[in-house]
Amino acid sequence: MRSTFWLRFIRAVLGVMLGLDVVALLIPILNTVQTVGTVQSSDIFAGDPYLHRMHQELGVTDVFVVPMAHPTTAQQVLFAVSHGVAFCLAVIPMLILARRLIAGVLAADPFTQQTVRRLRVLGAVVLAGGAMSELTEYVTARVLLDSAVHADLRTWAHPDFHPTLWWLMPGLILLAFAEVVRRGRTLRDELDTVI
Repeated sequence: MRSTFWLRFIRAVLGVMLGLDVVALLIPILNTVQTVGTVQSSDIFAGDPYLHRMHQELGVTDVFVVPMAHPTTAQQVLFAVSHGVAFCLAVIPMLILARRLIAGVLAADPFTQQTVRRLRVLGAVVLAGGAMSELTEYVTARVLLDSAVHADLRTWAHPDFHPTLWWLMPGLILLAFAEVVRRGRTLRDELDTVI
């Protein structure tokens, strides 16, 4: 029982995270305070060499948030997708696959080809889903900015998006761990044939 405590605990935590993730889908949808992008003061004064140089020397990096007044339904959907919905939707299959992986390890021998396959699938889903969620967030933030900000201001404005690449490290670690389990399985099979 003690040897599987942490696996059972992690599976329970993943279940709670899955429930919270589904609830978190509602937050961006219900959010009424919406911004479409930011404008840095150094960009505003870029056309005036004196003010631009003064901003650089003083190290001024003010960021002005561009609010959205009276957004349309399409703009509200774009905002929700670019501010959390894409991330939450991408994480749901990851959490489900992780729970299945742990359930399989608890039910049988962890060093099986099925465990290796599940680790590889989970790693691929983390990489692909994470990349797609960040790409979707950027594209929807860009479309939202273009739909809400006048063309003259777009040269100074940036979409409200900050890439994090959160998916890269866990995805690669899962794929590496799949190879470790595969190697361990191979070594154990070789040892069994010797004995």
